[in-house]
Amino acid sequence: MNRKRWLCVLLAALMAVTLLPAAAFAAGGTTVTVGGTPLNEGANSIGGGTATLDSAAGTLTLENVAVNGYVKIETSGAFTVIVKGQNSVTSDGPDSAMFAFGVSALNVQMQQGASFALSAQNANAIYCADGALNVSGPGSLKAVTEQSGGGDMMPAVCAQGDIVLSGGLVAEIDSVWHGICSLHGNIALDSVNATIRAQGCGLFAEIYDSDSDADIPSSVTLKNSTVDIDTAAGEMQGVYCGTGGILVEDTVLTTKANKSADLEGYSLYSYGDITIRGNKTDIKTDDGTGISADGRILIEGGRVNTSSTDVALLGWDGVQVTSGTVKAHSAQNSAILARDGAFCATGAQTSVTATSDAADIAVIRNHRDGGIHLGADVTAVSTNVETEDGKSYLVSADGQPLTGTAAACLHSWGAPAWNWAADHSSAAAVFTCAKDASHTVEVKAAVDSAKRGNDTVYTASAMFGGKTYTDEKVVAGQTESTPAPAQKQNPKTGV
Repeated sequence: MNRKRWLCVLLAALMAVTLLPAAAFAAGGTTVTVGGTPLNEGANSIGGGTATLDSAAGTLTLENVAVNGYVKIETSGAFTVIVKGQNSVTSDGPDSAMFAFGVSALNVQMQQGASFALSAQNANAIYCADGALNVSGPGSLKAVTEQSGGGDMMPAVCAQGDIVLSGGLVAEIDSVWHGICSLHGNIALDSVNATIRAQGCGLFAEIYDSDSDADIPSSVTLKNSTVDIDTAAGEMQGVYCGTGGILVEDTVLTTKANKSADLEGYSLYSYGDITIRGNKTDIKTDDGTGISADGRILIEGGRVNTSSTDVALLGWDGVQVTSGTVKAHSAQNSAILARDGAFCATGAQTSVTATSDAADIAVIRNHRDGGIHLGADVTAVSTNVETEDGKSYLVSADGQPLTGTAAACLHSWGAPAWNWAADHSSAAAVFTCAKDASHTVEVKAAVDSAKRGNDTVYTASAMFGGKTYTDEKVVAGQTESTPAPAQKQNPKTGV
């Protein structure tokens, strides 16, 4: 740290010491203010309800409290707010509705059926200035920010560290800027039902620390949840994070973002990988610039249905689909683009359908390295394709880029039907795909014959898919109990 900067920090620290209230200097000192009123230890009647402070336990219990102003918590270490009944905090600014200083982890525990509505103008609804924020429990949280008088546009929920929503929480976030914002940490939603409306990003995990000039490897995790994100009123991403990546697992996710291809209307954007998995996962996106990863897009299960003005699925280091159902549509570009890595679709439980309205570009494209590898059911529909060195496309048997519809089926073959010649001298096995009856393969069989008593047995043998299939026909012969046919008289000899 240079001398000038060090002196500035020291001066600021001395000023902070001068202005701190005396109570903050007591060992384990805690100061809590609700609606402009500093709380005493124990129960406090305020806002038509009760606010109970237990500094020793590090807890504040709010029960049916409704105040104008703010809830301010100043302490060291972790602190817990327990919410019972129906509670609301409304701030007309410039203060956040609830904010914490010196708190390493602010834990908000929602009791069964409890509600906590926080709104602020030109400020955050919730702000944890020095640590993490955890909101959990089977209650409902509503966080709203508004802008007035040309004031600041602030995230609804903001913390310096990690932000976690969990435990059956129902969250409604409505923000004039980012919905949920972590400045130096990760964001996780686990077992929640969240609706987020934001004019910035829905979920924003900062990727760069300007003070240290260092990247922040932030991540976003959505697990076992139902999440609805709408950022279409603004120009930014639904979900945005650093190299830690995005994980969507067993989650129903719906996103809407700005439809312009010239803005940042991504549904999901990560500087790392984006991983989608879980049989319960169901993603529907409607946006301008799709799902995009500076690393890889890895789809390992679930259902993904994405519709974009620009590329719908873009993985700079590749796109890999190993299970699940994927439907990707682009109005102006490739539906799927693997830029510097391969596009791979593999697995018996994988189905990919890619469509594009663009007249001059391939619906599935590899720009530079890796190529296109199909070991699954893939259908690509486009009106035309371009041919350019360094790019790969679906091609016909003679190597020409395909126009119209191209399909690759990971066939499921059952037992064959057999076609025999009338005299049993030849036979063929006909295999039909269980996924598409129009897909058939006929394999010529080798035929042997042998006597079995008076019968002749014809055996056909065909090799297909590394397995031998056989069929036999038995032609009955003459037996001793069968009378010989009557001999006709020869008209010339009379015999």
